[in-house]
Amino acid sequence: MKLGFVVSFFDFRNDVRKVIEIISSNHEVVVFYKPADKEKVFRHKIDNVEYRPILDRNRTLLNRIKEQSFLYFKKLPKSRNNYFLMEFFKISNLKNDKSIRRGKFILRMQRILPRLMSYDQLLRILKPYCKTELSDINQFIVFSEVADDYFMARLIKEKKRIKFYVYSWDHPFKHTRFPSYPEYLCWSQGLKDDLIEMQHIPASQIKVIGASQFGYAHEFNKIQSERALERTFPFEYIYFGCALGINELVPEELAIIKKLSEETMKIRPDLKFVVRPYPVLNQWDLYNEIKNLPNVIMDDAYRGKDLSVKDAQVFEKYEKIRNAVAFLHLGTTMGLEACFTGKPSFIVDFESKNKKVLSLYSFTHQTQNEKYLINVSGKNTFKSLDDFKLFLQSTNDPSYLELNNIVKELFPVISFSQFSEALLN
Repeated sequence: MKLGFVVSFFDFRNDVRKVIEIISSNHEVVVFYKPADKEKVFRHKIDNVEYRPILDRNRTLLNRIKEQSFLYFKKLPKSRNNYFLMEFFKISNLKNDKSIRRGKFILRMQRILPRLMSYDQLLRILKPYCKTELSDINQFIVFSEVADDYFMARLIKEKKRIKFYVYSWDHPFKHTRFPSYPEYLCWSQGLKDDLIEMQHIPASQIKVIGASQFGYAHEFNKIQSERALERTFPFEYIYFGCALGINELVPEELAIIKKLSEETMKIRPDLKFVVRPYPVLNQWDLYNEIKNLPNVIMDDAYRGKDLSVKDAQVFEKYEKIRNAVAFLHLGTTMGLEACFTGKPSFIVDFESKNKKVLSLYSFTHQTQNEKYLINVSGKNTFKSLDDFKLFLQSTNDPSYLELNNIVKELFPVISFSQFSEALLN
């Protein structure tokens, strides 16, 4: 069988490349990529895998009008705040002031204009070039979010067999490109329910297969059962994983880090406060203001030429969580990953209830955070600085591991081989 993989952020998603490598040992695999991403993709080429550029993008005047219509009038998921926060994040990573101004203008228009156009409608009216060679592909596996609208439009028009893997727990809440045609694959029963509620995908089209991202957790736990990995930090510490990729909100995250590190120094001066910067934030210089805090250690040596990291660095991330007293965050997938290490994971939620979309409260209270973290274990949410102080006085309280058990039930961890098999079957 010859499989076609369509993957966004090929450089960032180490787990996806690992899955493709496993599948390519028994099947012919073609990776389809946008020409603009060629350098990033080819930097991480996998042996025995063919790479083809997507050549179906057809920017005629009429097609551009259709694209713009979708941009301004597209239907949004029920969790609108998640969508707008994602768009603010994209704007934060734009390179020039003109693009930033245009991005903010579009967001203002999207907030006031009616939601009239579905993604299915866009795909039906787009006219792709149809220049990409597809005739030899038996099955296409598309990872959210859709890499190219014209390519997806063509796959559907030609009635190709498509499996659509929902890559992350937050994608049903923030993305707008979920066509009704494919068979959907997702992490868990909870995410299946999210797809039904947020994206109106029929239950009959959704299958639960597990999470590729947690394949590394499976491998790490296997390694740990055989031998303990060498400690990165030879001292006791709390590990804080930064979650903000929106420049305007980073100072608020840093203010919380300062408060937490100061209280740690007062109550547990024996503990350091290790901070892991958010990998996709462009302006890491924003973190400079916390580098000189007396008990703060910056864990910032893992980012290289692009967003990829080596397997050893992924295991090192798990090792750092495993050997910490606890993992703290404001809303990140690492908050789930920490639950697989046997150490308590806490989401920090003691900022004022500012209901504006661009606010720390809205970020922390994104729908996936509320559903899978905040509302399932009160012990693992710091609702005030006093909650954190109480934790510092009793860090070994076994009730802090309640969230770990819940998350393990909600998101079963499987190996990369098991996931690869489930993806195909």
